[in-house]
Amino acid sequence: MGMRIGALAGVFAFVITAVMSAVLFATEGNQLRQLLGEQMQAQIAKTPDPRSQEILQQFMAKLATPEGIATFFLWVMVVIAVLFLLFSALGGALRASMSGQRRRWS
Repeated sequence: MGMRIGALAGVFAFVITAVMSAVLFATEGNQLRQLLGEQMQAQIAKTPDPRSQEILQQFMAKLATPEGIATFFLWVMVVIAVLFLLFSALGGALRASMSGQRRRWS
């Protein structure tokens, strides 16, 4: 039961987070894209392997499109949803097991 309550709390927390993230993405999307681009360029500059640099450049080119950044945003939201659900359910189960009545073996 604790696991179910924790999972439900995780769903509610994720919905709130997803709505706030979507609003932020809609209003500040260009700034977020620019910041992500700067971070990726810094990573590309640090990478000594030419093949890795090429792969990162291709990834950057895909992220530069509106479809690419939207897909990236959706994948991040999926990962966050799984993490919210998993950790909330585990937390609920742990709390339920800690506060449950102890059985006496007689």
